[in-house]
Amino acid sequence: TTAYVTFLHASDAAKYYDATANGLLYKDKEGNEEHAILTEYGRDVDPVSGVLREWTQKEFTRCVRAVGVDGDWTAEALNKLAGNKGRKVEKVVDGRNVNGMRSVTFRFCDIADAVKFKQTLGRSEDWEECNIHFAPDP
Repeated sequence: TTAYVTFLHASDAAKYYDATANGLLYKDKEGNEEHAILTEYGRDVDPVSGVLREWTQKEFTRCVRAVGVDGDWTAEALNKLAGNKGRKVEKVVDGRNVNGMRSVTFRFCDIADAVKFKQTLGRSEDWEECNIHFAPDP
């Protein structure tokens, strides 16, 4: 099986490659058998689309953060909201910022899903009191 990862910045690709030069180990779903994933640089370079170039220049990321989220939102509801319309969610992190306000970060597998989700939240009456912005991608 092969997977491809596209990085927006060459420095991020180099950092990831350096950290995984000896591969990644993970266990199967049952936690029994250990597997290894080997990493390597791609040989072919795809030209960056105009849209992706614009997102990079505007510092869009796969992560959308909402600050001031209503306390009624459960973890299950937040995950369901993020995953609507076929969006693939990597992780939802629910916490508090330094001022004690509830802060939820939605990390998507694809930057396009994050862009669409941010637009959706920005148009929603349920989220109009929140500060919604792109967050750093770990």
